[in-house]
Amino acid sequence: MNYRQIKLANGKIVRIEDFRMQFVYDGILVGQPNKEVNDKIISNFIKSFNSNKVFMIMDDAYATEDRLKPILFSAQLTSEPINDTEGIFDGSYLNIAWFGDDFKSNTIDKMIMNLKNFDYEKEAQNYEF
Repeated sequence: MNYRQIKLANGKIVRIEDFRMQFVYDGILVGQPNKEVNDKIISNFIKSFNSNKVFMIMDDAYATEDRLKPILFSAQLTSEPINDTEGIFDGSYLNIAWFGDDFKSNTIDKMIMNLKNFDYEKEAQNYEF
């Protein structure tokens, strides 16, 4: 296995094509985190993918009732085509995003391998070049 490949909890081998992190509340000049601000942050983040599907893992996303965890992680994973019985696709991809507290205590592959409640086979989309 090369350094970009990881094995998910279900045994699926995927490649990390892109990994990003951003601080959730950077740039907020006025106000406090609340549902409206959080919804706007999430909506703007999803829009940044230009209509490509993003699977947001919202389990355990909040540090408090009104405050998201401070870091938004995202990754694009790719793998072999899914259910491609006719052999027309070149691969599959899934953009995933989740919130976290810390980026120093885990490696990128361990963060992704430990994500729960997402099924690559169900959520990913096939692509062709």
